[in-house]
Amino acid sequence: MALSLLKHFDKQYGDVPQTDHPHYQCPCNGSGSRVVSKIKADFEPIPEEMIAVSISAPLKMVLVASPDYLAQHGSPKNIDDLQQHRLIGTKLSAEHGAEMQWEFKYKKELITFTPKSQFSINNHLRLQAVSDGLGIAWIAHMSVADALNSGHLVELLPEYAMTYEPLYLYYPSRRGHSNVFKMIVDALRVEVV
Repeated sequence: MALSLLKHFDKQYGDVPQTDHPHYQCPCNGSGSRVVSKIKADFEPIPEEMIAVSISAPLKMVLVASPDYLAQHGSPKNIDDLQQHRLIGTKLSAEHGAEMQWEFKYKKELITFTPKSQFSINNHLRLQAVSDGLGIAWIAHMSVADALNSGHLVELLPEYAMTYEPLYLYYPSRRGHSNVFKMIVDALRVEVV
């Protein structure tokens, strides 16, 4: 998400060094020193010398499947029904092999579900797998909004959808940030409503 905003920034302002690494680095002053910023999904207390800037709306996670999948396998009626479906999961890392748990909220109750996935995909191919009718995935709404609006995907169990805090960019409050850094922060900044 932040990378797509930076690509838009690059089109507007030209050649600015970018990386999709979670710790974006860019020059902060003329002396060549660098500032490390970090993008995080939770707004926990931060050291006094750090600034937190919201760079996304709250992150809603949804269950989705293709109409073809649903025509063949039916729709789950509740979270327990997911056990009877083909699930497309996400591994936390290749080294640890742990499957990412799916979280849901129902009437203010947090429900944690560990999928028994047929396969796991950690990149954009997960959306392709869901679109191709290979199963049900738990995915960020912003990643599938167009597919939902067009009818290429269907949201399942919307009453269980989980919404997380917005993403925040953290960076040191020290003076001397370059104009490029300030422009990047302004381009990423989102007013949370």
